[in-house]
Amino acid sequence: MDFRRKLTVSLLFLLLGLPLAAQNVQVNSADPPSAPQATVNLNVTIQGRGFRRGAVARFFVTGSINPGNPGGVRVNSTTFVGGSTLVANVDIADNATISLFDIEVENDDGRTGKGIELFSVTTSGSGQPSEAPARSNFRADSTVRVRSDGNLLDPSCGDNDYADVTDPNPLCNGHRMYSSVGRTGELRGRYFLRTEFPLDPNPTRWLVLDFSQRVGTSSCPGLDTILKAYPGRYATAFSPENPDPCIDLVEIALFTEDAFPPGTLTTAVKIRIDGPDLVGHGRQQRNQWNGKYWLRFTRPLSIARYLDTNKITLTTVDTHEATLWKITQSGDQFMGTYAMPFQVTITIQ
Repeated sequence: MDFRRKLTVSLLFLLLGLPLAAQNVQVNSADPPSAPQATVNLNVTIQGRGFRRGAVARFFVTGSINPGNPGGVRVNSTTFVGGSTLVANVDIADNATISLFDIEVENDDGRTGKGIELFSVTTSGSGQPSEAPARSNFRADSTVRVRSDGNLLDPSCGDNDYADVTDPNPLCNGHRMYSSVGRTGELRGRYFLRTEFPLDPNPTRWLVLDFSQRVGTSSCPGLDTILKAYPGRYATAFSPENPDPCIDLVEIALFTEDAFPPGTLTTAVKIRIDGPDLVGHGRQQRNQWNGKYWLRFTRPLSIARYLDTNKITLTTVDTHEATLWKITQSGDQFMGTYAMPFQVTITIQ
């Protein structure tokens, strides 16, 4: 193809609004980042890149077991403002799930991108709280590969490692983190632990993941070193690091399935490893913790129950194996398989 023909084709693509090269869709932020139940006709400005005219936005409950659960958030329309901006008009149902939400954008060519935990639905101020604060204690000995950071709570909190920011004991809730069990809707009976607030650049707690028991040709991933310096990182965010590439100190979100309902014998567990992303533009730049990796346990964990129905213990079984995946715009990429035995006791407050 000669120069004149190349120039003609390029101009034709530009005139028709077609991309010269495929562009990934990235979803970075939402404004406002939250709204209460029973909100109607709310315009949410979505920032990112790679948007095209005809793009459609969708809101999904973060960590929901059923993929694509809108959780009572209905998108009425999506308005294309530019390649980096969309406006979604949404209605939030009276009984919408009180939760963090992911936002997915799909272009008219089928390309999609998703931002994790960019939006949240809050309570309308009536009815029973949707989540109950919980405390958790991770077994700590030489055999476990998922353990706490070693920072025990105040003695008045019992022998526990983590507690929710809404814990009834003020000596337990000083750390900015989540540790709760769902009470209503789809999240009922499911435990959720998150060691950082989504927008806080200076978390004080983390989890230890020990990848030293590698399966097959898997190698030590050195995740905390990677998360200290990557393109798009919020430069001043704090994240801990262990020099041993097999032992990672990471900010996480841990999800279970139906752990607390009576009669449930096992529960699936997965852990998302987060990184501090730089989002926004100009003076609006800020930190936001987004998912970078998934650690998925291949077998459900067993559930031990007590006379106190507010208390359970989860334990890995058999080979204790978990698979590590990197989260990318084009889909999760397999990184390795590891033996990750651990045990955690959870008590609803």
